[in-house]
Amino acid sequence: MDLLFIVAFFALLAGVLGYSIMTHYSTSRAAIGSLLIFALVISIPLLGLAIFVLIDSGSGTDARMWALGSAGVIAGFWLKNPMRDFSQG
Repeated sequence: MDLLFIVAFFALLAGVLGYSIMTHYSTSRAAIGSLLIFALVISIPLLGLAIFVLIDSGSGTDARMWALGSAGVIAGFWLKNPMRDFSQG
């Protein structure tokens, strides 16, 4: 389970970085919109998994640490307001 969270955390960081680069340099609203949908599809299962591990009493300390980090990155990404880039088009 710990390895799963390590891989998911770094995949999430790579996704956030890729999204930020693409929205900064892309001028196509369709490309930005598809990236936004892709980020939403990836974020929901990862956030659900992180919340499950945080609630589960059988999870170890390391798994909870990775789950909290993943949930924090996801929350920070969505609180940054990615729709701002889409609406500015």
